[in-house]
Amino acid sequence: MSFQDQTQDQSPPGRYPNRWKKGQTGNPYGRRLAKEAEAARHAKVDMLIAALAKEYQASQSQNELLVIAAGMIVDASMSRDVIKRARLANTANRLLRDIPRRAPIEPARLTIAEHQQRGSK
Repeated sequence: MSFQDQTQDQSPPGRYPNRWKKGQTGNPYGRRLAKEAEAARHAKVDMLIAALAKEYQASQSQNELLVIAAGMIVDASMSRDVIKRARLANTANRLLRDIPRRAPIEPARLTIAEHQQRGSK
């Protein structure tokens, strides 16, 4: 392989060199691009906010805390660093601790008379 062949395969010099060789396009390594990763993160945060809104009885100001806590939970689940993951999860737990939870929906209880009527049918 000559020196000219080696220099053609390299990216051109400059401030913003190409990521891939000449003629190669797309995403050859299969890694997510920054926009795709950010869109996936936003989708996870939106789903988690909807789930937390059903579980917690939050005022308008506490809804903003739900958004922040949801972002921290998603970042903690995506983080590779153990210390960062623990800090984010603990901070989200502290934020959610101050927001009152909704009372669980209990099934309707039958009176003795209704129970006896159902049993006799």
